[in-house]
Amino acid sequence: MGEAAGLPRVDALDDHRGARDAIDDRAILDRLLGIIAMAGEQRSMDVKFQLHKERGIEARIFANGGFSPPVLSLPASYYDRIIQTLYNVVASDRRGTFDYTGNPEASTEAAYLMTIAPTELRETLQVVSGIRHQYAVQYGGHVVELRLHFRDAAGARLQELGFHPDQVDLIERLALRPAGMVPFVGPTGSGKSTAMRAAAIHRYEASEGRAHIVEIANPPEVADPRITLLPVTQHVGSDGHSESFGTMIPIAMRLIPTILIVQETRDRPSAQALVNAAIGGHLTMTSVHASGPFQVPNRLEGLGFPQDIAYDPSVILALPYLSLLPGLCDCAVPAHDTQAVAMLARLGHGPQPGYRS
Repeated sequence: MGEAAGLPRVDALDDHRGARDAIDDRAILDRLLGIIAMAGEQRSMDVKFQLHKERGIEARIFANGGFSPPVLSLPASYYDRIIQTLYNVVASDRRGTFDYTGNPEASTEAAYLMTIAPTELRETLQVVSGIRHQYAVQYGGHVVELRLHFRDAAGARLQELGFHPDQVDLIERLALRPAGMVPFVGPTGSGKSTAMRAAAIHRYEASEGRAHIVEIANPPEVADPRITLLPVTQHVGSDGHSESFGTMIPIAMRLIPTILIVQETRDRPSAQALVNAAIGGHLTMTSVHASGPFQVPNRLEGLGFPQDIAYDPSVILALPYLSLLPGLCDCAVPAHDTQAVAMLARLGHGPQPGYRS
């Protein structure tokens, strides 16, 4: 993975035993902003920093279904300074997520990035509308995960998200159904939330603006005037994060949504409230972290639903599964008439231009 333009090279430094003049704080800040800009160029939503007090610091970008080789490597002597700089970049309001104003042009995080970024990175960083972070303590250090939000995510269409035309047609038809539940299934970063919004926007445009879309999110990731956002702000119950989605769903029902989007479903109250909304005559969409679509009915059973509901096709309308394909290496060669290609052709899904074996 190449260097972003204009970035100071600080990934090959020797350990100078903490000497602050080895690399100044401005260079560290520029390097961290450069990594965010690099992720933004690739539309990669996740950046992971591993900070160990003995082994040193590494940063990796999640792309093409996995984390990249390190895009930043620093000795352990920079541990405290990297931690402090990360905190200053991603927690300007001293909370785990930025203050969301609902207007990406005036959002706190976007304005803050522009004030601290070097001139050569500002144009690239303009694609980022927000950052939220999660950190965890590990033996000898910390792990910090950054999740980037992008300005153009609000206007994404299904045709632009890598779906086959037949898949686009199926999802668009699902979005026009009057009631039922559509769980979008897949691993982290596979585009479930973006696909749900794109499907709902299709319904909005097909109805010439008469459809009412309500999204429950923690935190809200995009600002779109076609979507009514209900941010989850109260953490209740043993899980705090998940159960609060369940408490917001009845509130959303009072807004009479045409489509209800629930950012994620992880616990019993959320799942029960969402399925009850679907049974009650609403079209609901949610994301489910799973390694396969057929885990969803089993998961609903585990959350207390009888089989006649968990496996009812009038309740669970479809199970779209999203996954990122791995990137191709330079040694990949064009596919020819192999047995696998012949099978795809018989199924009517021959390789598209650029297909590789």
